[in-house]
Amino acid sequence: AAGPMTADAYARRGEASLSRGDLAGALADLDRACAMEPTQAGHFAARVRVQLALKATEKARADMDTALRLDPTLADVRLARAGTRERAHERDSALDDLAILDRTVAEQSEIRRRMAWLYGQMHLPAQAITQWNHWLPVHENDIGRPAALNARCWNRVELGIDLDKALDDCDD
Repeated sequence: AAGPMTADAYARRGEASLSRGDLAGALADLDRACAMEPTQAGHFAARVRVQLALKATEKARADMDTALRLDPTLADVRLARAGTRERAHERDSALDDLAILDRTVAEQSEIRRRMAWLYGQMHLPAQAITQWNHWLPVHENDIGRPAALNARCWNRVELGIDLDKALDDCDD
C-alpha cells in the first residue's frame, strides 16, 4: 500500500492534470502542494498557470508574487507578471519586471522572444528591437524566426531607423 502523498507528489499530479486540461483536478492538487510546502516556489509557479487558464487573474497575481518572493529567478513567472501588470495598466511595474529579466536571462533564452512581443504590445519598439537583436542571431533555424524578423522590421519602421536593415528583415 502506498503511503501518504507528499507535496511533490501532489504537485506532479497537478502538473499532469493541467497538461490534460483537467483544471479543477490540477488546482486541487496544487492547492494541497502549496499548503503542505508553503516555501516551495515551484508549487506556486505551477498554480499560476492553472489560475491563468481559469482566468482567475487576482489569484494568479498573488501566486506570482509569492513565487517570486520565494525564488526571484523564476523568469517565466516574472514575464507572466509583467504581462499581467501591463494589462492592469501598471506599466511602471511591468517595466521593472522586464528590466530584471533583461539583466538576468541568457541572450538565447526563449524569454527574450516573449519579452520582445510584450514590448511590442506596449508600443515600445526600441526595447523590442533590443530583445530581437539578442534572440535572432542564435535562432537561425527556429520556426518563429520569420515572425520575429517581421516584427523587428516593423519595429524599425515605427521608429524610422535602420530602414535598410528593416527591409532586409522583411525580405528575409
